[in-house]
Amino acid sequence: TPRHWRRGSSVDGRDCVVPIPESRWSAARWFDPSGKSPGRTAVNQAGLLDQDLRRRDDVDNRLENEAQVKALHDAVQVSGHELLLEIVPPKSLPPGPDVLLRAMKRLYNLGIYPEWWKLPPPSAGEWPAIDALVAERDPYCRGIVLLGLSAPIETLARGFRDAAGSRMCRGFAVGRTIFHEPARAWLAGAIDDGDLVTGVRANFEALIDAWMETRPKQLSAAATP
Repeated sequence: TPRHWRRGSSVDGRDCVVPIPESRWSAARWFDPSGKSPGRTAVNQAGLLDQDLRRRDDVDNRLENEAQVKALHDAVQVSGHELLLEIVPPKSLPPGPDVLLRAMKRLYNLGIYPEWWKLPPPSAGEWPAIDALVAERDPYCRGIVLLGLSAPIETLARGFRDAAGSRMCRGFAVGRTIFHEPARAWLAGAIDDGDLVTGVRANFEALIDAWMETRPKQLSAAATP
């Protein structure tokens, strides 16, 4: 009941129990105060944060996450390990050509200098600014590797081509694109162990081929005895 909700539904003394808005579900359709109608509810209120409180909570979470990353960065400086820092913009964030760049700038501004960055494939137009940022802020950075996020091989191959002119992109670190579909089929009993190995190998080799096609100098050097 609202009386019980209010015990745990206040923020800074503000009562967050409000009528459930139509954007959540239709109280006119589903609410029955008697509680005796099958398929209906006797509740038409909920403890909800308003937009200002949600925005502040997002900021607090970001600051806490940044503090944890900074602590990890400082720890690996002491231990002598290398730090690989992965950035995956949330899907709720409006897309834009500078999302990754701004995230990297923010981390540099916090004094975080990873030896390696791991990024979703930037577009060809994004790479010059990313390369310039790393060269300016951390000339000792070892490089950038591309992550997969379960993307199809063709999508990653396009990302490899977009990165062909980058001075900092060193390779890719991909998992699910390689093993997800073969593993799913194997777990479903549709293929045997040998087919699983064959499928994973084929995907991995396809990615290697797609990468090397965008790096002809590396391919030539590898072929030289």
